[in-house]
Amino acid sequence: MNNILRFRRSCEPYVRGEISGPFLFDIAEASAEQRRIQAHLDDHIRAFEDYVLRQAPYLVNSKDARSIDLMRLQNEALTNILETSLVTSEMVYDDYLPVYKKITRRAEKIITSFQSDYGTHRPCIVMDMGVIPSLLWVCLKCRDFPTRHRAVKLLERWPHREGAYDSHLLVQIVKDHMVLEQPIAGDGATANVPEYARIDSVMRVNTSGEE
Repeated sequence: MNNILRFRRSCEPYVRGEISGPFLFDIAEASAEQRRIQAHLDDHIRAFEDYVLRQAPYLVNSKDARSIDLMRLQNEALTNILETSLVTSEMVYDDYLPVYKKITRRAEKIITSFQSDYGTHRPCIVMDMGVIPSLLWVCLKCRDFPTRHRAVKLLERWPHREGAYDSHLLVQIVKDHMVLEQPIAGDGATANVPEYARIDSVMRVNTSGEE
């Protein structure tokens, strides 16, 4: 995970058009590094799925099922984060709508299972990453309004902190982000967000556009 996020951050100035030219950013070298990290991630995913297959007879409770779903959720999100690290157009993310829908469905399954087992007795803070980072990614990069709105609602159903990710704060950030990108979307309608209206990176913003 750290390698993927570190690589993504290193590519952001290039993606935003802040640097260009072979002496400032070597796209060939970055592409090679992307492929290297992808190969490691693919190996990890295959090893995990092989392990799940071998352990299937012993995975009998809802906690085991949630753990497997959580790993798959994170693998799906990390794969998308890595694949799009060198993308220079926000319009490309529209091609990944099936991925964002899948992530959202899986996150909802995890949350529903946890709430079914524990009701309102949820932890206020956990040190490990759970569903919040993956849902946040969907909220920021998926411009299909129904899917995006569903992801926000799931964050609201999951009011706690996972490591540095505080769902209370992130819900407000995401809502501000959505208002800036999709000011007329609502009532389940899908608004086509043009390239110029899309925000490629998010700091703390409010509806006035101040950072």
